[in-house]
Amino acid sequence: MKESMRKPVLFFMDLMVVFLAVILTIELIAIAGFTFPFMETGHRTSAFLRRIQDQEYQKCVEYYYENEANGVEPDEELKECYGVAKYYEAAWQRMRYLASGEQVLAKEAEAGMEAAAEEMGELQPVRERIDEILKQGR
Repeated sequence: MKESMRKPVLFFMDLMVVFLAVILTIELIAIAGFTFPFMETGHRTSAFLRRIQDQEYQKCVEYYYENEANGVEPDEELKECYGVAKYYEAAWQRMRYLASGEQVLAKEAEAGMEAAAEEMGELQPVRERIDEILKQGR
């Protein structure tokens, strides 16, 4: 083959190798995504517990809704963390309704608090901390 014809052929072959390498990489990433369940999106129990320990209950509410949106299947421990998030949200709503004189809505929020408290399991002591924080207006 002539030298002038050889350079474009080699360039084309180099492009094909790069293109195929990119396609292979994308395929491997897709296969890994289906193979390893730990690559799921969502927040784990440890993230919730860290926020609960730091008394960042609003973050727990955010994490709960993000997990729900992502379809994360909770185990028993994660369900207890969800209970904390639901309790905080209902308690905060109750506080706001009472402040605005909405007694009926405040009663509904109280019912939500009680339902969420039952889900809290071993995290029941957190309920008192949440009530105390909301009483202080934080």
